[in-house]
Amino acid sequence: MYPAPPADPPDSGEDVNRQHVMTAEERAEEERAEPERLRRHAVVRRAGSAVFLPSALSLAPLAVVAARVQEAVCDTDGYGKTGAPPTSESPVLLAAADQATGRVAP
Repeated sequence: MYPAPPADPPDSGEDVNRQHVMTAEERAEEERAEPERLRRHAVVRRAGSAVFLPSALSLAPLAVVAARVQEAVCDTDGYGKTGAPPTSESPVLLAAADQATGRVAP
């Protein structure tokens, strides 16, 4: 696309890191290519948005549900508070013991 810069002489003694100065023709070519580059960039951005936005919107509710389920499953203290009072009563303990021994030793 751009013409190759002139070859450096073998050992000119000049600074090796000099920059290429654009000619008027190269600058005009650069300005003509700019709208096409912007168009391609916009197409890529739209395609990326079309892929990532729907996936993010569909996965967000799943993340909320997963967080709620994890909170409910890992809350052993809450289960202990709600399950402890009935199991501490004597009739409940006797009924549970009868069922357990009935299943183990009929």
